[in-house]
Amino acid sequence: MRSLFRTITICVAFFLGATFSYAQPAYIEIGVAPGLSFFRDKATSPLFYRGNTLSFIGAWHSTKNSNEKLASISFTWGKHTNNYNNTHNSAKLYNLEFTFSKLYLLNKFSSEKWKTKIGAGILSTLNIRENKALMNNSLGVENISNIVLSTKISKDISRLSSGKELAFLFNVGIVNLNYRPGYAYNYLPSIEDCYIRSMTNHHLSINGFRLNSGVQYSKMLSNRNILRISYLFDAYNAPGKHEPFNYAKHSLKFSLLFNYK
Repeated sequence: MRSLFRTITICVAFFLGATFSYAQPAYIEIGVAPGLSFFRDKATSPLFYRGNTLSFIGAWHSTKNSNEKLASISFTWGKHTNNYNNTHNSAKLYNLEFTFSKLYLLNKFSSEKWKTKIGAGILSTLNIRENKALMNNSLGVENISNIVLSTKISKDISRLSSGKELAFLFNVGIVNLNYRPGYAYNYLPSIEDCYIRSMTNHHLSINGFRLNSGVQYSKMLSNRNILRISYLFDAYNAPGKHEPFNYAKHSLKFSLLFNYK
């Protein structure tokens, strides 16, 4: 399993390096996205947690011959709570996510106003959670990585000249990997120990699912920059080796794309 993971990592690194070597960037995107998320991690607790999140996003876009490339990185922070049996516990969630995708125009399903594009992408998410109420199981860490099939359907909704676009995005996992612990995290020392454990109990598994979708409205400004508002939805289930992790997030992203090509 480790050999498979190393092989996939090397192939992805080579692919990204080759792509960025020849691509001509068109836009740099800076955005912020408040949201609402839910999660449950049975490796630490069977309870559902709910909380508000705030994400900061940086992205690179390129369009060439009606094909698209996207690379983005985002950081999300949020405080989540559960209220069970008249108790009130909170968990801090930190999320670092990387996205890369390539889309190709389908001429047969496109017209002057409508564009249909299909391709593939990579989503990789690092989750770090802290819940002090769980004592020596208070820290939770895992990686969720997915190879996804990507689709984008867009329509030019401008009346006179082009400049306004409405688009629907849909990504579904076709290869779903997660790097999670066995029955519990238990990094921190117990009463008998005085050392912090490493992630030796983590296992790489190929299972679960991921669904990532969104609707975005874009308006091109007179200086060729773009204002964009997006509704995003992300959900995944990572069964892991023994105990599953479930996550879902709704967010509203406000971003500005700077044209420097």
